[in-house]
Amino acid sequence: MIARTDDELREIVSRRSAEQSDEAIAAAWNELRIRGITEVPGADARPLAVSGAAELPTRWLTFYTYFLPISAAVRCLRQLLQGAPTSAAVTFVALLLPLSVLAYGLHGRRLWGYRLNLLFLAADLVGCAQVGLRQPLAGGVLFVFMLLVTWANYVYFKKRIHLFT
Repeated sequence: MIARTDDELREIVSRRSAEQSDEAIAAAWNELRIRGITEVPGADARPLAVSGAAELPTRWLTFYTYFLPISAAVRCLRQLLQGAPTSAAVTFVALLLPLSVLAYGLHGRRLWGYRLNLLFLAADLVGCAQVGLRQPLAGGVLFVFMLLVTWANYVYFKKRIHLFT
């Protein structure tokens, strides 16, 4: 790229050259910045990232967005169908709307969905702690497991806050 003139680099970043790859466009932007040229008429305001740049994967986010609300609703519905007390029905109805809102917020990558997710992670941990009070051994193991899961999800989402607007 260094052997090219400023005009040739401007042509590359303004995408007049159809055969140029995204990597070539990003490299041309970098060379223009080194030369002190930061604006090119007709070019995208943001250059494309060079492939191989450190991008965090979002497969877990996609899975989590759709799995969490559905699995929670299915668990409550299963308890209800197995003849659990009416508290299971109340829990199912009470969780259905907030979990739907959470799924919508995470799907749209909204900042309020991100914050609501952190609230749900904390609430899930508190719920596991209550089980631990009723059944000390099994509840304690469940609480430690959920503590690890909650911490892992918290770290995961903290690193990806930039995905949420």
